[in-house]
Amino acid sequence: MCRRSREPENCRPHHNAASELDEGRYLEGVAGKNARRSGFTLVEILCAITIIAILAAILFPVLAGGKSRAKGAVEISNLHQLALAGAQYHDEYGQWPMTLTTVFKARLAPSPVMVSPLDTTKNGLGNDLADFIDSQCKSCRVEHSSYRRTFVGPDDFGNSDALFTSKIEPQPDAGWLVSLAQSSTDHPSIPGSRFNSPTGPYLRLTIAGSVERKTHSTYQSSNGPVFAMPFLFADGDEKWRQSIVGF
Repeated sequence: MCRRSREPENCRPHHNAASELDEGRYLEGVAGKNARRSGFTLVEILCAITIIAILAAILFPVLAGGKSRAKGAVEISNLHQLALAGAQYHDEYGQWPMTLTTVFKARLAPSPVMVSPLDTTKNGLGNDLADFIDSQCKSCRVEHSSYRRTFVGPDDFGNSDALFTSKIEPQPDAGWLVSLAQSSTDHPSIPGSRFNSPTGPYLRLTIAGSVERKTHSTYQSSNGPVFAMPFLFADGDEKWRQSIVGF
């Protein structure tokens, strides 16, 4: 009989060949099951793809909206910088600049702040507007620029003497610059229709330096409703309104 404290080698449990074979088969079976369970099934993969697609459909519009809002914030920031430049010009020269070119030539603002990140046109909406006015009015004196610009002032529409009289000081609530980057049109396939009949919102920088969100509108003339670009600036007292719109 073997003692527990001093168990000799020949006292270990004896296994015959049959039991060792059964144990080997058992272990092979367990290993095979584990190997088969280490991958993903087709159903699991399809479920994962479906979940990812749903999350992407939810997140992409949110990210796109956030990007658009960020560009809008930069646009407003650029307008505020131009407001400071306009005020500085007024302090130095005693009158308000009615075009961005005036500010640019005075080296009071760099060209990058004269364009909105929402403006995807090659030359900028301001230059596209100048080209459009040239095509419609050969005698108009239109302000062209070598830099991209989204924002336009009252004198950018040509024939500035008829639109603005420098002797009349603009009122604080009158518009100085407008951005059409966020406006749209009912006829996108018609060249120049964006400037003929724009719809939707637009941003306006006032003489006082505040940025307002306005909506395009028309005024009533003897020939019916008319949209005029200079009308976008026509707030303030009656003299300013008459000088800027021309009625």
